[in-house]
Amino acid sequence: AMAMQFRIEAAKYYPNSWVNATIRNIGTVNFDVGKLGIYVDGQLSTYAPNTSYMLPPGQVITLNITNSTPTQACPNKVLAITLESGLQDSRTISC
Repeated sequence: AMAMQFRIEAAKYYPNSWVNATIRNIGTVNFDVGKLGIYVDGQLSTYAPNTSYMLPPGQVITLNITNSTPTQACPNKVLAITLESGLQDSRTISC
């Protein structure tokens, strides 16, 4: 599992609709983007692409994440992404 690692490189919040997040595979093995757990303010969110796609080491992918959390929680949102191995990265993003 230690060979499977990633980092959230960028994230942007778009009120009442979605979050855009770019992640990089910083590990030494591919991981399946379709098996990510993505949470905005603790709520499991859907995302695209959400199909099986093996992200190679060193490569990046941008995800469009559905945001269903209330905007009253602004000015900040917490984006957390979890790999199937249990590894997680999070980032606070402003609204």
